[in-house]
Amino acid sequence: GRPLFEVGHHHAHAAACMAEHGLALDHPPVLALVQDGIGWGEDGGLWGAELLLCDYRTARRLATMKPAHLLGGDLAARQPWRNLAARLNDAFGAPEDWPGALRTRVTDRPVDVLLRAAHGGVNAPLCSSAGRLFDAVSAAAGLCVDRQDYEGEAAMRLQAAAEAWIARHGPPAGYRIDHSVAGDGLLTVDPAGMWPQIADDLDRGSEPGEIAARFHLGYARAWGEVLRAAARDLDRVPTVVLSGGVFQNRLLAAMVASDLASTAAAVLQHRNIPANDGGLALGQIVIALARHDVSIR
Repeated sequence: GRPLFEVGHHHAHAAACMAEHGLALDHPPVLALVQDGIGWGEDGGLWGAELLLCDYRTARRLATMKPAHLLGGDLAARQPWRNLAARLNDAFGAPEDWPGALRTRVTDRPVDVLLRAAHGGVNAPLCSSAGRLFDAVSAAAGLCVDRQDYEGEAAMRLQAAAEAWIARHGPPAGYRIDHSVAGDGLLTVDPAGMWPQIADDLDRGSEPGEIAARFHLGYARAWGEVLRAAARDLDRVPTVVLSGGVFQNRLLAAMVASDLASTAAAVLQHRNIPANDGGLALGQIVIALARHDVSIR
């Protein structure tokens, strides 16, 4: 006999950060950039890189990342080369058309079989995961290719390499990552154009750290551009919320916050509540309370 409130995964991430910062129940909607590995989307799809316009009661998706196949399903979360193969297939088509420097990362792996399965709709769901894109870039740079021994290893190696390279050389030019408006009206970040740039860097012998740094800068800039485009459609300067497990990456979070300094009224990040799924329960609770018209204290 109790009321049941169904709460979207990424909405809960955003609400957890809002609650951590004490935003009032009637606070105007925020722009919430939620980046994680995977979460059930409110359209029934698999989400993982989303921009929401939300308050404590409702959420509307404004932007996403172009999805890629999770080759082999859950195995894609443990074997980074699978995510690299999926993104290269989107960017270049058939494997024989992939740049040699990238194709060598997946040599002697069953890429053709997996791609045929994906094209046939077998065990390869589409997902807009930011985490899996970080895995793909880590594999491309040679930092973590075969498998992850612990959750987040590929992305953590990518972050560490980028930080070390920037500490020695300063920030490089970021990769250009484009966005466009999809047929459903969503702003969509598409990393396909980044892969030829990575291939060129590999051909000229760039260090993994430089590739990692250029990716971080380009990815942060791409989402900054999307956020500014979304903010222009609002009648006020928005508060921006950063949440989801990918924002445990302090380098990425700092880059996004810096990029948005002149766009947002405030950029809120997690400090005490986990940015990853450890914070979901708080977000679910405050959304349920708000929908049940109970005051949040």
